[in-house]
Amino acid sequence: MCANYEPINKDRVHLLDLFEPTFDYKNGVYPGYDCPLIF
Repeated sequence: MCANYEPINKDRVHLLDLFEPTFDYKNGVYPGYDCPLIF
């Protein structure tokens, strides 16, 4: 199963009424990368 995905852009986080991530992350995310997750 592929676990790669594209995380939300920092400029769109406010649309979901969320806090902006305080760390940098890549546009393409692969297993082992730091990225914001929404559950």
